[in-house]
Amino acid sequence: MSTSKPKPSLVTRIAYAKGLTSAKLEVLREMARRCGWVRKETWHRYGSIAALGRSNYEIRNEDWVHGKELGKSTELPSSIWRTTLLDVLTDINTYYAAATEKAVKAVYKRCKSDKVEAKKLSKKLNRKTWGRDNIFLRRVMRKLFKHGKTQVDNQIVLDETSYGYFEFNGKSWIEIQSLTPQKRVAIPLSSHDKITGQIRVILRGDQVEIHYCAEAKKRVCGTRVLALDKGYTEVFTDQNGRRYGNGLGKLLSEISDKRNLRGRARNKLRALREKLLLKNPAKAQRILEHNLGTKKFTRTNRVHEAKIRTVVQTAVSTVVSRAKEIIVEDLSRPIKSKSRGKSWNRKLSSWVSGGMQKGLKENSQRSGALLVEVNAAYTSQTHSRCGCLGQRKGNVFYCKLCRVVEDADINAAGSILKRRDDLEIGRYTPYQKVREILEKRTNHRRTKLHLQDSSCGPAGAINRERIPNNVMRGV
Repeated sequence: MSTSKPKPSLVTRIAYAKGLTSAKLEVLREMARRCGWVRKETWHRYGSIAALGRSNYEIRNEDWVHGKELGKSTELPSSIWRTTLLDVLTDINTYYAAATEKAVKAVYKRCKSDKVEAKKLSKKLNRKTWGRDNIFLRRVMRKLFKHGKTQVDNQIVLDETSYGYFEFNGKSWIEIQSLTPQKRVAIPLSSHDKITGQIRVILRGDQVEIHYCAEAKKRVCGTRVLALDKGYTEVFTDQNGRRYGNGLGKLLSEISDKRNLRGRARNKLRALREKLLLKNPAKAQRILEHNLGTKKFTRTNRVHEAKIRTVVQTAVSTVVSRAKEIIVEDLSRPIKSKSRGKSWNRKLSSWVSGGMQKGLKENSQRSGALLVEVNAAYTSQTHSRCGCLGQRKGNVFYCKLCRVVEDADINAAGSILKRRDDLEIGRYTPYQKVREILEKRTNHRRTKLHLQDSSCGPAGAINRERIPNNVMRGV
């Protein structure tokens, strides 16, 4: 019996150009500009329902090769514009798949009583065969699958036939096709990893990045079962009280405040420029060139994002090295909550819960650890010991029945651990149903405690002997 080897896990690596001449940089910029035209034209022609029922290769052959010969008008090598075209069409298909997922939910919501019809319409959406025969599907898809567009003109996508990798004088190089036939542009690299497969060359100012796929290094997971509560002040807190990624909240607040101050200053200059457009056009142009540029602004934002990513990835690596099973909340759906004010909403908008989840997923796959997602409804408002609804105020959790005061993050991690084995509350149970289940459990325990206390004194009396004094004082 033959056994197939598991596919290796792939990750994206970035190699940087080192010592690139200005002449080569100008050639790359011109090629990226022409690839940007291909991107814009592709989104303009096929970024809506007009391209339904046609595969990517049919569009390439019928429209760009034989039809109006759009490929020749780019004046790019054939392999480069074809790779760029297929890359954009893949993005459009991904955009359509995301819209289809939402449309299927709308279909099942409309056809609650007729599951057969709902399944039929869902198949039409997934196969792109609904066309014009269903008014409801057209109305839904017009809302969800709006015409896309792009302004990206700093990328060049290359397949293996468009570039070559070699080593010379102890350095790694790649040579890519240029606008001149039979002449390639050699780019020196800062890394020594061998580059294969499809790559993406991205120009950021004077810096050139080469994004490529590489096989991820195998990691070893731990031996523990950890339930994690994602936080703002720190990245994770487990049920044992250990915290990972301390200082995240301070870093996020500092970055958010700096962006706020800088944004206000730029807005003042932008308003001043608008006033000077008629009175002093020359000064307005100087403000635009020297004070409202985006190069330094973008570079600073990338540095801030790198700092946040470092804190998160370090915490994720530590968790995976300790755990063989990781239990977290499923935060893929938005959680409705009251507004916390402008300042807190601004800080929370940069919260990186998506980066935490992505990091856990990638690292757990590479190490072999099991990642379990559970329902996130009311985990921070449920007592991890008795399972009753309580009250959370900041970093403190208070259970009214048990009269216990605990750390809110540790209690939430304990609730997440118990939620894994809860047979009544599944991952996709609606939060209203979760609330009903928890209220029933709370009422049942309240009745049970009431009967126990009534045997020790008057009806409804509280047995204070079983409650520590420090808890009664709220310590």
